[in-house]
Amino acid sequence: MPDPVAPPSPPAWYSELPEPVRAHITNRGHDKEEPAVAAAKLAEAHFAAQKLIGVPPEQVVRLPKDPTDPGYLEAYNRVAQFGAPKDGYKFDDVKFKDGTALAPEIAKAVNDVAAELHLPAHAATRIAQSLVTLAETDAAADASERATAVAAMQATMRANWGANYDLNMFKVSKVAETLGWDKSVIDGLQTQVGGDKLLGALVALGDKMGEAPMHRGETGGGPTNMTRDQAVIRKAEIMTDAQTRKFTDAEMAAAQRELIQLATIIQGPPPR
Repeated sequence: MPDPVAPPSPPAWYSELPEPVRAHITNRGHDKEEPAVAAAKLAEAHFAAQKLIGVPPEQVVRLPKDPTDPGYLEAYNRVAQFGAPKDGYKFDDVKFKDGTALAPEIAKAVNDVAAELHLPAHAATRIAQSLVTLAETDAAADASERATAVAAMQATMRANWGANYDLNMFKVSKVAETLGWDKSVIDGLQTQVGGDKLLGALVALGDKMGEAPMHRGETGGGPTNMTRDQAVIRKAEIMTDAQTRKFTDAEMAAAQRELIQLATIIQGPPPR
């Protein structure tokens, strides 16, 4: 009895489709899948592609495979928000907290780099603003360090001068007047690191100019040129000296005479 003839294989489920569609199915391996599975995958791919259908050509960017391809420049400039502005970058709105504009040389440097990299305008502006923020942060840190150093300098100066601080500053003011300096110069020295050294030098200069002897009543006529405030300062200096060291008999007698003269200036002459 002859073997039964096997029935012919049914045609592939996609055999009746147009050739381009059959090729698409075969190239993606859907021909080896069950029809329902293949249909589901093809439907998903269609929905994904459908999202791009109808997008204007100017909003579609095709990137070359080679990143060094000159075509990348066209890709950068194809969409406005990705491309470099044709009229250059503007940094008019980039300012410091006090309203100062970005320095021209900094603006040019950012412009040149941004143009070389084909950066969009908002990216270049962000870079410029970051530079401003960095500069302000550095300036604030420097100001803080300087303030700390000045405070330490002033504390050291007051500690070294002790009770003579006010008197020494008076001497400094007299030297400054002689040199033609106004009060702002002396105030500035007290807020500059190292200013204590120059102030000390001015005190020494004041002593050499005869300011100290005059205010100690050593000029023969006594401290008659003193104001009341100056007399108060000088009295405090004498009292401090008496507490910190032992006077000789001659120094004690001179100090007592001077204190009497100072009392006259401070309290005024006795009533008649």
